[in-house]
Amino acid sequence: MIDGTEISACMDLGAFDPTKPDCGVKAFIQNSKRLLDWICIMEDRRPDFYLTYTGKEETVPLNRHGPNMHTWRSTDLKRLVKFLHLYGISVQLGFWIHECQWVDDRHPELLMMRSTGSLWKDNIARSADINPLKKMRRDEDYGIDEGQRFYEYALSQYRKIKEEFDFDGLFIGDGGMGFREFGDDKRGLKFFDYSENWLEEFVNSKYYKPHENCAIKEAGFATVKAREIWNIHWNEWLKFNVDSWTEFYRYIAKGVHELGGKLSAYNTMNYGPIIALLHGVDYRAIAEAGLDYLIFQTYDYAWGPLKFEMVNKDISTNLFELRATKAFVDNKTKVFFTAEIGDRVEGWKCPIAHTLGEVYMYGYNNYFDGNKWRPASDGSFVVWGNHVSREEWTMLKNAFQKVVKSNHEPLGKVLVWDDEVINKVLNSPFDLFGSDVYGPILKVKHKAIESESYIDGIIRKEYLDKVKVDAIIE
Repeated sequence: MIDGTEISACMDLGAFDPTKPDCGVKAFIQNSKRLLDWICIMEDRRPDFYLTYTGKEETVPLNRHGPNMHTWRSTDLKRLVKFLHLYGISVQLGFWIHECQWVDDRHPELLMMRSTGSLWKDNIARSADINPLKKMRRDEDYGIDEGQRFYEYALSQYRKIKEEFDFDGLFIGDGGMGFREFGDDKRGLKFFDYSENWLEEFVNSKYYKPHENCAIKEAGFATVKAREIWNIHWNEWLKFNVDSWTEFYRYIAKGVHELGGKLSAYNTMNYGPIIALLHGVDYRAIAEAGLDYLIFQTYDYAWGPLKFEMVNKDISTNLFELRATKAFVDNKTKVFFTAEIGDRVEGWKCPIAHTLGEVYMYGYNNYFDGNKWRPASDGSFVVWGNHVSREEWTMLKNAFQKVVKSNHEPLGKVLVWDDEVINKVLNSPFDLFGSDVYGPILKVKHKAIESESYIDGIIRKEYLDKVKVDAIIE
C-alpha cells in the first residue's frame, strides 16, 4: 500500500510454480517489488471449476495464461494461498458470469434471449454471458432446489471453496455487472434479457403496470414483446432490472462479508454511471449494497484502436467516465482503474510505456471527497499479472509512488457531478439516447475538452460551497 492507495493484480496459477516448496511465492514477491496488497486468482471465460466444484476434485484447472503450465492439485492451491498469506498478500477468487459446458448441458435456462428473438449461445467458444439473476431448475447432483437463483448457488459455491482453500474474498468478473455484449455499446436492456422466464418474472413483479392487450403476455415473438416494453414499459423494465442487479450484489456481499471476505467486481465495460443504467446497473446502489471494490475497466490499449478497434474506448473517454463513476459512488466503495499488461488468451501485450502512461493519466486525477482533494482512483488493478518482468514491476512501482504522492489539488478546471442526471435517465422515455448511447455523454466530454483549459478533477455538486474551484457545470 502506498499512502493508503492499494495496488492489486489479476492473475491465474500460471504465474506460480507448484514444484517449488512455496509455489514460487518468494520469487514472485521479490520480482513484483512487494507492490501488491492483494491479488485475484481469476477463472476467466468458462467458469467450469467454480460452478462445478464439489470438494472431491484432485486438480485445479486455473492456469490458462502461463508462463508456467503445470498441472495443479488442490493441495498445491492450498499451499499457494498459505504462502501468499505469510507474505501479507490477500487472495480473492474470481470467476466470469459466462456460458460454460455446465450451463449449456444442465442449466440452459440461464442463457439469454436477444430482443431479436435469437438465443445468445456459443457452442464452440462458450463466449456468451448468462443472466445470473434468474431462477434455476432443480439439480440434485449439485444441491440446487427448484427456483433457487443463480446467485444463491454462486454464493454457496464460494462458501464451499472458501472453506477448502481459505480465500479472502470473491471477485465477480466479466458478465457480472449488468447486461452487455462485448463490442456493441448499444446492447444493454434494449437487447437483453427477453427470454420467457425473465419476462415472466418482470410481469409478476411490483414494477410491471398491467393493461389490456399487453403484448408481453399475449404475443408469441420476442421482437413484439420487446417493442411493447420499449414503447410502454421502458421505465418499469429499467427499474426492475436495476433493482434486480442490486439485489444480486446485496445477497452475495452479505454472504462474503459474513465469512470475513471482501467483494470485488469489474464495472460494466468502460461505462460511467449514466450508460451503466442503460445496461441495468446503478453503481451507487451496488456500492451501498456492500461491494468493496469496483474495478473500472480502462482498457484503452486492448479495447481501443491498437487491438480490438472498439469505439469510445480511448483514454480521454475512459478518464471522463472514471471520474464520473467516482463522483457518483462517492466514498461508498473503492474505485480502481486497470493498468494493462497483456492477455495471453486474447493475444495482446501492452507496451510498458503505454501502461506507465495509463498509471499517470488515470492515477493523477482529482476528486473532492467533502473534506479534501484526493486521488479520484482509490487504487489500481494490474491485468494480467502473469507476464510482468522484474524491470516492469520496478517501473510500475516508481510510477505509482510518484502519482500517489503528488499534490492532488486541481490546477485547472473541474467537472461537476449532479445525481439528478441519474433520476432523469430512470424516468425518461426509451428514446432518450436514441441509437447512439454515447451521444449525450460525448457532447459533455467534448465540451469539457474544448473549453481550452486543463480538466483536472471532479466534484459533487453539493460540495461546491466547501471549496473554491473553476467548475464546468453541465
